[in-house]
Amino acid sequence: MSDIRLEQDMLSRNKIVSETNKNFFVEAGAGSGKTTMLVRRMVAMIEAGIPIEQICAITFTKAAAGEFYARFQKLLIERSNQNSDIKKTGQAGELPVPTEESVKKCREALEKIDLCFMGTIDSFCSMVLSEHPSEAKIPSDSKIISDEEVKNIYRQQFVKICAGNYGEMLQKKAQDFSSFYKNAEEVFAAGEAILMNNRNVEFQGIEAVGKANADEKFEQEKDNLLSMVAFLKDHQELKYTKEKNNLAAWNEIEDIYRNLDTKWSSNFESVLYAIGKLSKIRLIKETDDNYPYELGGFFRKGGSSGSWLECCVKAESDDNSEYIYEKLQKYRYHISMSFLTESVQVLEENMRSKGYLTFFDYLYYLREMLKTDAMTGGKLIRNIRESHRYFLIDEFQDTNPLQAEIFFYLSSDSPASQWNKCQPEPGSLFIVGDPKQSIYRFRSADVASYLKVKKLFSKPFGENLALTQNFRSTNMLCKYFNVCFTELMHNETENQSKFEEIPPKGETSPEIFQGIFINIDENQKDDTDTPQIAGIIETLVNNENYQLRDNDGIKRKLRYSDIMVITYGKKALKPIMTELYNRGIPSRVEGEVSFGQNEALCEVFKIYSAVSDLEDAVALYGALTGKLIGFNQDDLLYFIGHQGKISLKASFKKDAFKDEICLQIIDEIEKLNVLYHNSLNLTPAGLFSKIIDDFRAYEYTEAENLEVLYYALELLRNAEISGTVVTFKDASDYLYELLSGKSGEERCLSLIENKDAVHLANLHKVKGLEAPVVILAAANKPNDSLRNQIRVEHKDETSCGYLFGLKKEGKDTDEESSRFSKGNYFENPCFYDEKEEEKTAQSAEIERLLYVAATRAKNALIICERVVKGKTPIWEPLLIDGLTETFNIEENGSLSESSDITTDRVKAEKLYNDAGCCVLNNRDTLNATYETKTPSHLSVPSKLAEDSAETVISNERTVNVDSSNKASYSKTVHKFPDLLGTMTHRLMEMIVSTKCSVDTDKAVEEIIREYRTEETKDYEAELKTALTDVAKTMNAGGYTQTNGVPQDLLKVLKEADEVYCEVPFCYMDSTGSKKELWNGVIDLIYCTEGKWHIVDYKTNADGSALDKKYFTQLEAYKKAFKANTGEEADALTYHIDV
Repeated sequence: MSDIRLEQDMLSRNKIVSETNKNFFVEAGAGSGKTTMLVRRMVAMIEAGIPIEQICAITFTKAAAGEFYARFQKLLIERSNQNSDIKKTGQAGELPVPTEESVKKCREALEKIDLCFMGTIDSFCSMVLSEHPSEAKIPSDSKIISDEEVKNIYRQQFVKICAGNYGEMLQKKAQDFSSFYKNAEEVFAAGEAILMNNRNVEFQGIEAVGKANADEKFEQEKDNLLSMVAFLKDHQELKYTKEKNNLAAWNEIEDIYRNLDTKWSSNFESVLYAIGKLSKIRLIKETDDNYPYELGGFFRKGGSSGSWLECCVKAESDDNSEYIYEKLQKYRYHISMSFLTESVQVLEENMRSKGYLTFFDYLYYLREMLKTDAMTGGKLIRNIRESHRYFLIDEFQDTNPLQAEIFFYLSSDSPASQWNKCQPEPGSLFIVGDPKQSIYRFRSADVASYLKVKKLFSKPFGENLALTQNFRSTNMLCKYFNVCFTELMHNETENQSKFEEIPPKGETSPEIFQGIFINIDENQKDDTDTPQIAGIIETLVNNENYQLRDNDGIKRKLRYSDIMVITYGKKALKPIMTELYNRGIPSRVEGEVSFGQNEALCEVFKIYSAVSDLEDAVALYGALTGKLIGFNQDDLLYFIGHQGKISLKASFKKDAFKDEICLQIIDEIEKLNVLYHNSLNLTPAGLFSKIIDDFRAYEYTEAENLEVLYYALELLRNAEISGTVVTFKDASDYLYELLSGKSGEERCLSLIENKDAVHLANLHKVKGLEAPVVILAAANKPNDSLRNQIRVEHKDETSCGYLFGLKKEGKDTDEESSRFSKGNYFENPCFYDEKEEEKTAQSAEIERLLYVAATRAKNALIICERVVKGKTPIWEPLLIDGLTETFNIEENGSLSESSDITTDRVKAEKLYNDAGCCVLNNRDTLNATYETKTPSHLSVPSKLAEDSAETVISNERTVNVDSSNKASYSKTVHKFPDLLGTMTHRLMEMIVSTKCSVDTDKAVEEIIREYRTEETKDYEAELKTALTDVAKTMNAGGYTQTNGVPQDLLKVLKEADEVYCEVPFCYMDSTGSKKELWNGVIDLIYCTEGKWHIVDYKTNADGSALDKKYFTQLEAYKKAFKANTGEEADALTYHIDV
């Protein structure tokens, strides 16, 4: 059995690289090396003669696309080198030994690699639609807008609908809809957010209700209810005197009657609330005998022996009966959904005409365009296939089913109108996925659809392959996975794929830490197990008893970065991170960066907004009242009341102001005005960096969170390079999107990627990640209630949708309605069968979440189990017999006193206060425990002084003009040395980052425009000449250097393995007597033949002995690079003689 599994796996791998003219659907388990096989297949396609520009690789995330590109490029480089010594090793899935012909094809492909599409499905759809906007019926300048912008459009359109802009009939429906809600505009936006993103779905169960008047429709029921409640008010002696909820309802009997005795059409929520309360009322059992008529049939016997009567106005969770509460809910549901579905066309036409698109729109409009074309012969599809013909799709289990339809159309030369009847061209479709890792049902991922597509790949159409080997985990873990998941996923069902056993592999050396352990805690009272997790980590790290073996075979003790802690939900991450922080254990969190919660970044943004726009008085007000400056509202009102003006354009006569507070405000406004004028010589990212330094923004965040501040700087710099950010206003808008969460930036920090820190992540963020040791943090199993309020069933010709309820958002949940509508704006109490089916689907997804969590482990899996009465632990299915209970934390867990582990746990605010205002200017900080240092600020020996007096280097790009050489410089250099230095750096960045492909004349013009001021206009011709000379000299072989740095730097960079420009950094140096926080930007880093080199551009007049002069600065860069990457590098200056 084991040999057969392994043979099948090897056969699948060989087919992937050898049969490029065949369509494959590959099911690849966790750790099976699917990305490697995808890349190899692409190279095999190149070597088989397929043009690289016709290949499209579709990934699930931008990060995956970046990794895919790098690996594809690397393999092409290896196989395009005629001198490479590539030999067959006999491993399955290997590419053949290169031939002269294959080397030539790989070399040609490498030159055109940027013509090969490698990106997300959103990017692909955007590309195709931009090529055919008229066929897609969208404007050519269409753009993606954020979720919040979309909802704002929905709100605006709702107002127009209510005003009658789209006809009286829709206006009347809007009025009926509005009668149910106090905040109808928000309900409309929330409802349309679902319907607009499911326009390919036909929603079921929407019925016509006739006249929308609740009082008329339910007149008889209302009278009967009021009569019964009035009777109860007058006969409270019938009250059942036990049970808390019953007694609480009796206490509100007057309010219940008052809410029911109103106009139901305009007080719908209050009526539902009253009926919900009424359902808790209980009477003594004799009441039914004495007052059967007065009870009106609303009560029935309750309790195991009929010991009380319970009110039947609202169904219990396990009761499918329909009472008055359910009738009212259905009534509101039908009216609401009828209006919402009819409004979809209005919204679609409005957004489409303006070119405002969502990510769903990209998928939907492309599918619609292709489907329409297929129905009329497929001419457009064949035209598209001339450019995009071969498709490799990764992570297929997590995609919207529309994606399958798109690629079936695009892979067929003679497409059928129904996508699943299309016959893809042989070799044009290669799909990879793992249904056991499908965990994004809330994003429309659907295992049932995945399995349907899988069944389409049958001979002669294609073939199903399986990659079952696990190269990630030890054999001990693989055996455990086989036992555990064969039991959990033993059969293929509509909602689940069958687990295929992992073939055996070699045993890991017994002296290496490995295994599956449980940590049981029977006393934990809260929802987390943070002390136990911290104790386990303290036990493991730097302990001789727990060792790993590196890739080079050397044994070593565990590090923090070897450990990943996985939680079921996001809420559990914060207490764990806090506990680790309090114990001095460094950690980092996977997922979206909380830019908006970073106080330092928020404060820097306030200053940036004010300086980037002289006209924005509101931004200036925010800057002045922010923490970096610190005035309050009363201060500014006092200033304005004494003829002061809040404006950066204002000029002040200080003699006219006597009060100290007014003079202080003037000083700060003038300081910001100076910053504005200085910013004209800076790039947008340069201004951001200057604000951080000048206002010491790092004091407003804890030391371990500084990376978020500098990550924002890195993103801003990248946005400059890509052209997204050109002006300061662009940068301000970009920062606003980061802070508001609209950007969707994921935390992929190059600044801390190699930081020795425990990795924390919730289950939905761990896919693609791995760690030697994985700790599953204790969590209780979610209750059986529906987490998804929508169910979609994809059928051959259509998709049917069932909206169970519209969930309320954020603060929009008043106490009354949320208690009895379960936090929903509206809901449909029917769909009983569909709700049960959705619960089954959600239960299957929980099993897959367990699979994803457990299979992240390479060596050891530690399962934290918390015993809480009445609750089921989420990890319970993973607890099979024979597991080892983990270390005794109480005896071995605390290593803090005897361990040699050191940490950087310290509050930045306290440390910077201790360090004084500035370590460069304040020499009284010798006893401080914490200093900030920027290498470009370091003091250097003056060449003019025999006594080596110190000269401080400015943070701006400077040209230090030696008086003895002034005659050789132009008037412009003397007048604008800082500006010319900054421009030169900018020019070098543009040349290097584009691999010398930039049009230097245009680049120079752009730089001149970027830094143009009234003061520089008369000197632009000289500046342009100076920059043009720099570009010509660099492209012609460079400037003569005397320190060993390559003179022809651009040639070296073209041939380098890796090149990075303007790299920001931040790291803590604890090697000396006191800690130093270093931050700055390195001009250039590149790698050749495995060695890293740092280059710092200098535009000094005197180019001799610069490495000696800037020795301290260069050493700081080397330390920064080592701290952030773990790699050694040399550092030299490159003199640009302007």
